[in-house]
Amino acid sequence: MTQPNLTNAHVNFRLVMEGDRWASLDVTIGTSTIKIWLSQDHDPFCYLVDWGQRIEEGNLPICLEIDEEDTVKRLIVLDTEDPTRVLLRVADPDPDPGSDGIFLEGMVPRVVLATLLKEELRRFFTFEFNPDQWERYEKEFNPSYVSIKDRVLRHSWLAN
Repeated sequence: MTQPNLTNAHVNFRLVMEGDRWASLDVTIGTSTIKIWLSQDHDPFCYLVDWGQRIEEGNLPICLEIDEEDTVKRLIVLDTEDPTRVLLRVADPDPDPGSDGIFLEGMVPRVVLATLLKEELRRFFTFEFNPDQWERYEKEFNPSYVSIKDRVLRHSWLAN
């Protein structure tokens, strides 16, 4: 369990379409931000949706690893003595010797964390996501392919 006397940190998520088969996720905790690269080769979006849903449901602890093709970032949510608050951590799963591997961490309200992720996924897939850049070859080789945009926006967690 983490220390209950820590104050809540500001948290934010921002998804950005970065070009052919690439996007990024900016995670802000407090005043620090880290950019996590999202590759279509290791498509993380359905996992992000499931991660957010489990946070909202309080199904903790939970960890999501995002493979950036040459490095991995681990998004970790740990429960605390206060069921309304969680510890959000962005870490390196294989830190250098002598390093704890933590890029960012902070105490945040659990429901706020889940809500902000849900709102950002909706915004990104409604207004910014470009399926032609992300899924250029999938439809060509698999006519029954269902777009990641449709899969994400139709997920029961985002539909509510």
